[in-house]
Amino acid sequence: MGLSQKAYAVVSDLRLHHTAFAGSNKIEPGECGVYLGADLLVAADPVNLELTNRQATLGIISTTKTPTGMMIADPAAAFPDVGALRDAIADRVLPESLFLDARALTERFFGNDQLANTFLLGVATQLGAWPIDPTHLEEALAQNGVAVAANIQAFRWGRAYAADPTSPALVAHEAASDPPRGGARHTDWWRAAGPHGRRTRGAGGAAD
Repeated sequence: MGLSQKAYAVVSDLRLHHTAFAGSNKIEPGECGVYLGADLLVAADPVNLELTNRQATLGIISTTKTPTGMMIADPAAAFPDVGALRDAIADRVLPESLFLDARALTERFFGNDQLANTFLLGVATQLGAWPIDPTHLEEALAQNGVAVAANIQAFRWGRAYAADPTSPALVAHEAASDPPRGGARHTDWWRAAGPHGRRTRGAGGAAD
């Protein structure tokens, strides 16, 4: 990983609604419905956590240790305690929120961590983070034209993991085959969004 890839955090706000809406997609404090964290340090940042609401925010957080540029340059700079970072986030999101090591899982299934973000996308989709049919997201991955087969597999394995982390196929590391198909749970969370739609914040750490 080059230093420029972890120079600063990448944070995106996304507002989804069944119909068109006016105004900014910027999320205000306490309004975040889905908190998707690809980088644990960024997700645990108090500035980002201000947007969450422990009564309404579903957290989907990767616990992978992603070092900052300072940590890479200075061997003495230690990564903070993962448990403490996780607890800080867990205190601000719903109890049913999911914490998982996306890098470890994708390395186990695919031999590297290049598909970790797509895997997380599959997890979030299966948990109902947005009102988008999974087939449409697979179509988008295909239209992107980059490592299409691998990204679709990672997306499907993310869905399978969210549906049942203990399924025999997952335990057997059978990533070379198609993953077991998840149920229809991907629509449940969105239906609870209410008239104002669902507001999602994505917290990542890789900056090109």
